[in-house]
Amino acid sequence: MERKNVIQPPAGKIIYRRRLAVICPVCGKRVCDISPKSRMNAFSEDDAEKPPWEPDVYIICAGCKTELALYRLTE
Repeated sequence: MERKNVIQPPAGKIIYRRRLAVICPVCGKRVCDISPKSRMNAFSEDDAEKPPWEPDVYIICAGCKTELALYRLTE
């Protein structure tokens, strides 16, 4: 899901900045936004598909209060 933020600089030009939403795998709510140049996957602590290495970021979902581990994709 993409969101558009419109910023009005002093010259009057409109700049569109797109952000990608990171969705909670447990409840389906938006946890945070990331840059479209980066890709991240969210995993809960008890998820069997979670990679074995340390995540880049831990974040808590505001909807279900689950601690999520965010892993950056390098593909």
